[in-house]
Amino acid sequence: MNTENDILVLKNLEIGFRKGRKIIASLLSGMNVSAGRGELVALIGQNGIGKSTLLKTIVHLHEQLNGEILFNKRDRLDYTAAEFSSLVGFVSTEVIRVGNLTVRDLISLGR
Repeated sequence: MNTENDILVLKNLEIGFRKGRKIIASLLSGMNVSAGRGELVALIGQNGIGKSTLLKTIVHLHEQLNGEILFNKRDRLDYTAAEFSSLVGFVSTEVIRVGNLTVRDLISLGR
């Protein structure tokens, strides 16, 4: 794992769910992954193994259980919300009831 030109680095990452301080489900642990500028990354696997949870953890919709998530060599938690939203966009596959949202508002939900 060469982190010199990487824009995303996961170091010893553990993802899953906790209730309060207690871990109730650890889905994946010990992940060490990096992605460089211009790289295409595919995330594949069976249903229910944690792909969506991993993505939600990377974009800070879930807290990681352990490990680090770095964007441009900087911890994800060190970014302000405005800084982070300018780096990362996320569009979930979950069905969202949009009601009277405009297309612009709906797309903005991903940021």
